[in-house]
Amino acid sequence: VAEVAAEKQTAMNFFKEAISSTVDKLASVSSPQKTFTVKAVPRVQSGTLLDSVVDANLAGIQDKEQVVRAGCSECLVSLGSRHPKYLLTAVLNFVEVNRSKLHPVHLALVLKSAQAILAQETDSIIESLGDEVLQSVIDYLVSMLATAKDLPGEVRPIIVRSFALVGSQRHQDCLQAALQTFPDSGLPPPHILEGVGALAEVCGERFVDIMPPLMAKLLPTVSTVRTDPARCAFATLVSQLSAGIVSRAHGSSNAKPHATELTGLMETFLKVWLPNVRAPDARQAIVVALGRLPAAIGSDAVEPFLDKLLPALVQQFKFKDVRLAAVSGAIASVLDACASDCGRVLMQQIEQLLAALFVHVKAQVDYANAQAARHQAEVLRCIEILSGVFLEQVVAGLLQRLASRDTDHRLSALIVTKHLCLRLCLQLQPRKETIVSGVLRTLDDRKEAVQIALLQTATTLGQQGFLDCSGSADIVTFVLQHTSLNNNIGFEARQSLKLLCKEGSRVPLWPEVLGLVMVKQCNPHISDVLECVYTAIEERFASAEQVHGVSESPSAPKGFLDCSGSADIVTFVLQHTSLNNNIGFEARQSLKLLCKEGSRVPLWPEVLGLVMVKQCNPHISDVLECV
Repeated sequence: VAEVAAEKQTAMNFFKEAISSTVDKLASVSSPQKTFTVKAVPRVQSGTLLDSVVDANLAGIQDKEQVVRAGCSECLVSLGSRHPKYLLTAVLNFVEVNRSKLHPVHLALVLKSAQAILAQETDSIIESLGDEVLQSVIDYLVSMLATAKDLPGEVRPIIVRSFALVGSQRHQDCLQAALQTFPDSGLPPPHILEGVGALAEVCGERFVDIMPPLMAKLLPTVSTVRTDPARCAFATLVSQLSAGIVSRAHGSSNAKPHATELTGLMETFLKVWLPNVRAPDARQAIVVALGRLPAAIGSDAVEPFLDKLLPALVQQFKFKDVRLAAVSGAIASVLDACASDCGRVLMQQIEQLLAALFVHVKAQVDYANAQAARHQAEVLRCIEILSGVFLEQVVAGLLQRLASRDTDHRLSALIVTKHLCLRLCLQLQPRKETIVSGVLRTLDDRKEAVQIALLQTATTLGQQGFLDCSGSADIVTFVLQHTSLNNNIGFEARQSLKLLCKEGSRVPLWPEVLGLVMVKQCNPHISDVLECVYTAIEERFASAEQVHGVSESPSAPKGFLDCSGSADIVTFVLQHTSLNNNIGFEARQSLKLLCKEGSRVPLWPEVLGLVMVKQCNPHISDVLECV
């Protein structure tokens, strides 16, 4: 027993020494945090009835009735627009004196009142405070940020936003006050970083001039950042700083400021932080930062990291707790900054990139969901950027997916084809026969989703002038053949036909449209189709008039019904003049217009022949009038 007890004691001593050693090591790499005391803003009083009114409204904000609280807050903001010094100091002083007694809801409402006062004509409000009062406000907000972990969650964003509003006019003073909270080594409290990030965001390129002291404080601390909340705050700040640098350098040939320092940060984010992060918000902040940094440091500095950077970002798609739009947006930003200058490195990854991106192109997108809509847009933007540099590879990938029997592959390829024809119309024009041949491979697919996507793609192809080449007539015929269906496909086909007929001068609708109208007399949507035909005729004549000129009779456009088979079309019109429905009405209108073009339409002897046969036509008088 004694031996066992001795062994236990030895083991306990060993663990105590190990724990003590670990604590000492951690203390040596972590910095001692400064202690912060929040100083109340001295209240500036007017010495008039205004002070009593302000006190009454501040007391009313604590009322149990929500209507009373809202009214008192509104009154404070209204008074603050006219007397900002008295109101702002009174509100902030009230907060600090009564903070321990205020309910979080009441505390948030009082601080929102202060924020609303600052947001009204911020420049004139800040100017009217005077240097002494303004400095006390800045110091108070910074100390609140430094101790924000003790504040209710709904209060912290209000403090950050108020700090940014003041900083939008006095960014140097605000940054100087924030830097004083930094310890000699290590990071300040996370909410200080959040406040500085918000300051960088509102100041944009103006912030770049005052960045050197901030970078001098930040860079030595990167290796000491161990926790996900600190990493989240740090990465968010770096993202906002990068945005300011890009804004400042936009349109300038000068070297990017702080490129060397930011390159080191990107290497740390990529190799150390991203593989080891656990919290979703920290992961997202690092991903966004990695997306923004390349534009801030330049493509030359980024090129050595691209073979690791893009695969690492693509890998983030597998995490369910990360916003997909943040990942796709980061990839798009990296490609936008580097694609044109780093083609050699990207060429080695193009197939893997396209395969990963195509998976995220969806046929059905919930556009009420802003994140889903943005993710789809960012993925398409990635493919568009790649197409600008590697068009042949992207087109080859499209053809391969269009020929596939996999529904998802065909759907994504049709959606991407439609997008690229809209965005890169000029670049794709020399390859339009290749594009059309690829789309033709999907005509035999009977799945509803594929047919709807095909109809939408056909519309875009026609509108962008891609349907004037070999094989286009088959696509137009596909559209026409589906106009008679009473389902989603039929609706989409009729919408497509309507839009294609408006592009009649560039789409091979003649004689396909009229030929199919003759065959599909049982089409329950014949009136919609006839309306489209009428639009196509108008567009053809309008196009011809623009080319030839209406007044020049020798070159005036000739009619389309002076060729073989036209008599059948005229007969079709005449046969429907007796109907008492929309078709009959449209037929009589058509006959009226056709008779005005008698010299160009084969109405003789068809009209008299049918008038003689159809003597029982209830609308014979209208027909005779046309004759």
